[in-house]
Amino acid sequence: MYESNEKDQDDESDHFKTTFKFYKAKKPMPDLSDVLDFETEAENPDGRISKFVLQIPNKDMVQIDGFKPVEEWKAYSIKNNPGFIFIVNPFKDGYQKYWVHRCLSDYPEARNKANLDIQLDADRRSKLWENFVNTDPETLGKNDEIMGLRWTTLGYHYVWNNKEYHKERRTPMPEDLEILSKYVSQTINYPQYCPEAGIVNYYHLDSTLGGHTDHAEFEQGAPLISFSFGQEAIFLLGGLTKEVKPTPMFLKSGDICVMWKECRLAYHGIPKILAPKFDGYPLSLNSDVQETADNIKIQKESNIDETEKKIISINEHMADVLKKIKWKPYKLYMSYSRINLNTRQVVSEDKTFS
Repeated sequence: MYESNEKDQDDESDHFKTTFKFYKAKKPMPDLSDVLDFETEAENPDGRISKFVLQIPNKDMVQIDGFKPVEEWKAYSIKNNPGFIFIVNPFKDGYQKYWVHRCLSDYPEARNKANLDIQLDADRRSKLWENFVNTDPETLGKNDEIMGLRWTTLGYHYVWNNKEYHKERRTPMPEDLEILSKYVSQTINYPQYCPEAGIVNYYHLDSTLGGHTDHAEFEQGAPLISFSFGQEAIFLLGGLTKEVKPTPMFLKSGDICVMWKECRLAYHGIPKILAPKFDGYPLSLNSDVQETADNIKIQKESNIDETEKKIISINEHMADVLKKIKWKPYKLYMSYSRINLNTRQVVSEDKTFS
């Protein structure tokens, strides 16, 4: 999954490494004028990007709450990176907070795997966020235990030591994340997507992620779908080898990246989490839900199928969480952090565990 292969690359031909070092630099700060900003690239003066036409999911079906109508989404492809799709924050006001809550409070539960499993017993690790909140924190420092959480795996749990999945190392995928990912896959016209594994990465202001490919999955024809929340980052997207100079782009809170087709096995990485703006807090995370649990209208018709019933239950839970959530500790944490939530399909019809 995170396979750098740097020892096989000559530095002179490793354009990914050179670009990574350039954007990682702190003093002096690198020139960011060449970094793609999809919020301001509508005019596209240099021809690097083009609009990607999304598919409209079946409007007769019950859908997961939290997204703007797909007709309002802004999606792009990149000329030098075929198979890559960038969707500019499609979340309605306030709904990113639900996913931040899930990533911090729920997904690190005891049955899932995390980087802190060696240091902490399962019960203590699963209560990291609860214990942090119970201290009524006013500040957050490197020594706070919650800052040690770097990753959590979901569904099929990736084994970092030997870079593979094992059939028996599996817990149920969160249903809300599964539904969310499938909705996005419908918009790119890949309705058969089956998210079977997920990784939550927790970045802080000094974090980086070296150039790597995600190739441990048996199914490499299905897209990898990635959601960003929190502080802005620079994302590098290269090619099938590190000889390809990567395209730099800004990732902002709420943005979605899809790596598919030719891009599915491309090298990519994060050389920098950018210094906070707006008093240390992403503006799109500062909004509140415009609807409340009291005025969200959910149709409960007798002829809906089991999947739609599941989605209705998720929507009701989402509304309840957003109505009750006390955002102060989340806001404190996200002022220093970025969360990446991604899903991928592991097995295929012709390739699976032996």
